[in-house]
Amino acid sequence: MERFTPPFRVTNKSPDSAIENTFQVRARRRTLFDLSPMAHCSVIGTCLTTGELRKIVKKILGDQVQKFSEHLVHTHGVRLASNEGMPTKLLNKALNEKHDRTIRRFDKAKTENQVQELWSEAKKEGQVEGAYWAVITHPASSEAFFTQVFGDVHMLSHLVGSSNRADIRRLTQFEEEVSKLRASIEGTTATMRAGFSRRDIEIQQLQRTLAANVAEQTGPDLGEEAVTLRSLVARLQRQLAAETGRRERNGTELFEMKAWATQVQNDLLAIQERNREMEADLHALEVCIQPLSQELTERRLLDKTILYVGGKSTTIRNLCALVEGLGGSFLHHDGGQEQKIGLLPGLVSRADCVFFPVDFVSHQAMQAIKRHCDLTQTPFIALHRSGIASLARGLDQYLTSPKP
Repeated sequence: MERFTPPFRVTNKSPDSAIENTFQVRARRRTLFDLSPMAHCSVIGTCLTTGELRKIVKKILGDQVQKFSEHLVHTHGVRLASNEGMPTKLLNKALNEKHDRTIRRFDKAKTENQVQELWSEAKKEGQVEGAYWAVITHPASSEAFFTQVFGDVHMLSHLVGSSNRADIRRLTQFEEEVSKLRASIEGTTATMRAGFSRRDIEIQQLQRTLAANVAEQTGPDLGEEAVTLRSLVARLQRQLAAETGRRERNGTELFEMKAWATQVQNDLLAIQERNREMEADLHALEVCIQPLSQELTERRLLDKTILYVGGKSTTIRNLCALVEGLGGSFLHHDGGQEQKIGLLPGLVSRADCVFFPVDFVSHQAMQAIKRHCDLTQTPFIALHRSGIASLARGLDQYLTSPKP
């Protein structure tokens, strides 16, 4: 097994003093240059978006960066991180400014155990990008703890990719099942139509035979022939009733099968739409394990006030951190769970844009939002589900939409 490379640079000439200086509890936080080049790739890819990194690399390499692919921008960013001087300072400054809120929270931890508790909490909340930078630069972080954190971030990227591939496999299975169902229904329909046609022909022939036999008989007393004719008529009537009932049952079964096929098709369309939404969220996470698109981070909210109505109480703190981290102000109303709906007009009048997740807000709250937004000419965006990734996409939509 390949030995893990130490995460921090050893700068002293004496080996013993270097190790002691590297892993002892420091009085200051580490910088990007203090870290081993082994750690630069994960830091750049996790803690900065490609859009943010492209702007920094452009300051160093010039306009040629505009033609670089995302992978090439990432590669140059990792290389520049190892250069002592302006490149490293620019990257380090960008990381500190972006994750200042998280860094200040981690700075309150004085021991490695306290840092580990904050890291565990960040993993549960899905807020690893800022926490990762705060952990590996924290004075109390040791090599062993960094190895653990590095592994957590590495496995998280695998889990995101695995989830996406599983959704694609399930979608493919649904499409195959629908295709087989359609073929089965078409075969059954063709067989039933052929059977109906044969029965219709037989019924018509029997009716003609009955009419001919009746026409041939004359007189009030028909004797044995009359008895035979009545028996034939009764038998034909029973056959006709049986065939008619069978046809009605087959028609009912065919109608039910078509309705079932329609429901399966609708379910498939809903799954496809949900899969597209999940792919969009997962794509944002795969870029650098954070739910922000490149364009979103390049256009900060610039003191805009965002009102979020509804959502899960456990995620509101993360949503607030996202908005405030982009320079905006965050307002929240729980959609009528505990707060009164009557408070919404005042909050809407203070907001520049209103967001609400359709899967976690009451119908009454949605109607109130739309009514008051129409009155105040305030834009609103309905999010497909609650959570920080969905809000990030909504903010991206708000910032990219043309303003009146």
